[in-house]
Amino acid sequence: MITLSERRLSHNTLILFANNGLTALLAFGLTVLIARGLGDAALGRYAAIMAWVLPLSLLTEFGIGTLITRNVARQRDEARHYLKMTHPLRWMIGGGVIVAVWIFAPLLSDDAQIIAGLRIGIFLALIDALFASYTAVFRAWEMMWPILILNVGYLALQVVGAVIVVAMDGSVVALMAVIVAADGVQLAATWGIWRKINLTPQPPLQGSEGEEIPAKAIKESIDTIAILKKAWPFMIAGVLATLQLRMVILILQGQGGNEAVGWYAAANRVVEAGRMLPNAAFGALFPMLAALVDNPPKTRRVFRQATLFLVIYGVGVGGIALIGGKPFVRFVFGEHFEQAGAALVILAWAILPGGLRGLITLRLYAYHREWWVNRVTGVALIIQLIVGLWLIGEYGITGAAWTIVIAEIVLAGLLFGTAWRSGDTMLRGH
Repeated sequence: MITLSERRLSHNTLILFANNGLTALLAFGLTVLIARGLGDAALGRYAAIMAWVLPLSLLTEFGIGTLITRNVARQRDEARHYLKMTHPLRWMIGGGVIVAVWIFAPLLSDDAQIIAGLRIGIFLALIDALFASYTAVFRAWEMMWPILILNVGYLALQVVGAVIVVAMDGSVVALMAVIVAADGVQLAATWGIWRKINLTPQPPLQGSEGEEIPAKAIKESIDTIAILKKAWPFMIAGVLATLQLRMVILILQGQGGNEAVGWYAAANRVVEAGRMLPNAAFGALFPMLAALVDNPPKTRRVFRQATLFLVIYGVGVGGIALIGGKPFVRFVFGEHFEQAGAALVILAWAILPGGLRGLITLRLYAYHREWWVNRVTGVALIIQLIVGLWLIGEYGITGAAWTIVIAEIVLAGLLFGTAWRSGDTMLRGH
């Protein structure tokens, strides 16, 4: 018999799958527009800018969104208090990051367009952090439809703006200005949806059989210092995870230039589209795991089914890329992106270990074992840096792809291996 929590999980996964699918399609369209309209060097500059912006955005976000989702999922009436306390933190950290980037941007690149684009794009860090607080509450309340509307609208504005930039023969700097403007519109719309939703009290969280989960006896003190202490490991985790994916871009730019980065970005965008279904499941699964943390038997079956799904899905996507990856890239991006096709065939195989790594990470986050994940990720990141410097230096863009695959395998293996040795009941089944 399908339980209430499983029906809710399926429903939310479907919404987030639609969100990920539509946004992946729009993001892919944006990449094609940049590649065909502005050229592979411009796409490389865009990827280099985002390789800096995304880790700094996670630094600004500081893991607070993940903390809000986990805690508000168990005590929904604390949502307003978390938002009230975290907004000043967002402005303080985000403002500091923006000022630092404006001062030190010339040290990060010797390309004038990358420097100018980075100075504009870094405003995404502050805007996205404010946006993440609201969407964290939506996830905690298991209310996924606002996320779908907001993200699709945001990407649609980006695509429209990119069309205008290409039509006016603009630059990457103009493109970054358009993206920041679209991000601002998304934040305003998010605030409007929150104001409307917040007028209606939220129902209490329900367990897998429909029973209400009582508020925990241990009420956490919601103050600035407490939030920073609890969010700190999530911030570290986010930065480490982003560095794992973006480090190769920074190394590749130094070794092969903007064109090579553009080829890699094209291949990676296709792979990101392949990750949309697992990511949708993760987004719906995390609040449920956090809410049912005291009753692991109810989620053990879902955990094992998710593992089986990720294996089948990862092998399937890898096989499809092996057969049709190169022709697809040539057709969509053009003949001069031929090397991107070779990278795509390799990168697609990172989806399998990456999905398993994401699943066990959610499990550990739900059980407040963030620092364990961070330590393992740190070890994997050092291995990736060593392997990446060697492989990218020897093989260029295909070496970058192999670096990501190896890093995902190492990280997934370390997380599952250490969890098994520690007697994790979710894995052992007792």
